[in-house]
Amino acid sequence: MDYQQAKARGEPVGSGAVESTARQYQTRFKCTGQFWTLAGDEALLALATLYRNERWHRLFPHASPRPDNPLKALSA
Repeated sequence: MDYQQAKARGEPVGSGAVESTARQYQTRFKCTGQFWTLAGDEALLALATLYRNERWHRLFPHASPRPDNPLKALSA
């Protein structure tokens, strides 16, 4: 990877954003008592990624838009 060119173009050259995202997913998928098959893990990862990227409507176009606070909607 050409770090100097990437930096000149304003692209991120660190791994912090990727490491942070990996940690967030790992926390979700490695909770106590949870066991996943590879197929189940990949399916849930795909769903979580759609949700995080606010692209849920691409899979479920009939669903209502994402609320500002998803946890608030669940407790209502």
